[in-house]
Amino acid sequence: MAAPTGTSGQGIVDDFENSFQACLAALTNPDHFNVRDSEEVKTGVEQTIQRFLDLAKQMECFFLQKRLLLSTQKPEQFVIESAYCYTD
Repeated sequence: MAAPTGTSGQGIVDDFENSFQACLAALTNPDHFNVRDSEEVKTGVEQTIQRFLDLAKQMECFFLQKRLLLSTQKPEQFVIESAYCYTD
C-alpha cells in the first residue's frame, strides 16, 4: 500500500473523491447501455470500484496512523476524545 501523497492527507482525500466520482460516472454513463461487449463494461466498472476500495483502505490507514501518533504524543487528548465517544 503506497503512502498518501502529501503530508496533510489532502492528496489522498482528493484521490478518494476523484475515484468516487469515477465510480458514479462508470455506473451512470449512458454509453455503457449501448455497448455490445458487456464484459468490457463489467471489467471497467470492476477496476474503477477496486481503485475506490484501495484508496478507501489507504485513507483509513492514514487516519489510523494519525490517531496512533496523537495517542502517543498527546495521550490526554486521546482520553478526552474517548470520553466524548462514550457519553452519548
